[in-house]
Amino acid sequence: MKINCTILIKNKNFREIIYIRWQKGDALVLTRLEIQLKVDGINKIPNQKAVLLQSILLGKASQSFAEKMHISGLHPYSQAVGYENGRNIWKIHTLNDESYNELIVPMENADFYQFEITHNDWNVVIVSKQKIQISESEMMEQFYFSKGCRYIYIKFCTPTSFKTNGSYVIYPRVDLLYKSIFMKYEAASKNETLYSDELLEQMINSTQISSYRLQSCMYHIGKVPIPAFLGEITLRIGGPQSLVNFIHFLLQYGEFCGVGVKAGMGMGNIVIGGRER
Repeated sequence: MKINCTILIKNKNFREIIYIRWQKGDALVLTRLEIQLKVDGINKIPNQKAVLLQSILLGKASQSFAEKMHISGLHPYSQAVGYENGRNIWKIHTLNDESYNELIVPMENADFYQFEITHNDWNVVIVSKQKIQISESEMMEQFYFSKGCRYIYIKFCTPTSFKTNGSYVIYPRVDLLYKSIFMKYEAASKNETLYSDELLEQMINSTQISSYRLQSCMYHIGKVPIPAFLGEITLRIGGPQSLVNFIHFLLQYGEFCGVGVKAGMGMGNIVIGGRER
């Protein structure tokens, strides 16, 4: 059954109204699979090993899906590896039914309990698996129909970079951050659209970076270094509460899709938080 959902957002001066028509079909389900990894003699698995983990991941998918992912610039999944609370956690996110069935289902199989990374001669043992799911409609209810706080904390957990006009941007420009998530959403959702130039402009004009702690870094894909950054920022959102809530929703979606370039190879993994001031 189709549901027509209209989101009404007023601008900061309440002089104009922006309508976004969200043509919503059956609600898509977002999935995060957290896999704890262990390698003998290795305490902390570098996040750049996600480049090799992508090969393991796509190796579980059908050949047609894997080939499509190698060709496509925007993927309905993201993945990254990081060290959290003394554990190496491989996070795999899927954004629609196709990517869930191709990637999550085979990774959940009980027969998948170890694998080899031949590049490093590693035998990787899977300690545990945990799956988290939320539908877009649940996320919309959770973040849009509530009073989201105007300060939003973003941690860039893995190297992040944006690309515009053929050049990498190694700091979190809010226009590139927001547009990146919009593009990934629409690529995964296909028949739905949230984006409009007017909405993006309103979001940019209502957002300020109130604090930041960042460092530059390089992320190597094979022998190719990609300039990037790591760290954290806090955004302050102005404008009406409906706009604040919508930005919460979009950024929470960004936890699943990743932001910027090469999210399928371990870049652009973020964690979102909010706090009152």
